[in-house]
Amino acid sequence: GYEPLRPSFEVSRLPVSNIEATVPGTSRAAEIVVLGAHYDTVNGCPGANDNATGIAALLELARRFASRPHRRTIRFVAFVNEEPPFFRTPHMGSVVYANAARVRGDRVVGMLALETMGYYSDAPGSQQYPAPIGRFYPDVGNFIGFVSNVASGPLLFKARRAFRQRTSFPVQA
Repeated sequence: GYEPLRPSFEVSRLPVSNIEATVPGTSRAAEIVVLGAHYDTVNGCPGANDNATGIAALLELARRFASRPHRRTIRFVAFVNEEPPFFRTPHMGSVVYANAARVRGDRVVGMLALETMGYYSDAPGSQQYPAPIGRFYPDVGNFIGFVSNVASGPLLFKARRAFRQRTSFPVQA
């Protein structure tokens, strides 16, 4: 039932597109929550790890959110160009999207990025973190992690709480 948009931009003289679908909000429609994942993958990595599972989760969330009203507007965005050689450049789909949202004056009140959800391993040493946070988390990649900056902590805890209420899968935050 969605009418997806494909805002395109050019990179190396080739057109590329993010894909967006929106559920308009009711009482707080001007407040936008973005749920995003990327549909490219990095060389030498199975796409199921990075990032087909993020897109699968995004599609499932879009399906579930479509059937009932929500106070805030929810925007589902599949981003292009999130991996090298575009990572950390102005050509990343998420950067292009964020800049366009700023120009439009969108009031984005939260963003959840569904990233690398397809990796699972019970082997010790299969999960690594940069120093010094590695001391606080397990070295086994058998959980879903919720990560945020300090300012987004309240959103992280709300999302983690909602996830834990609906699953028995291990969660780290």
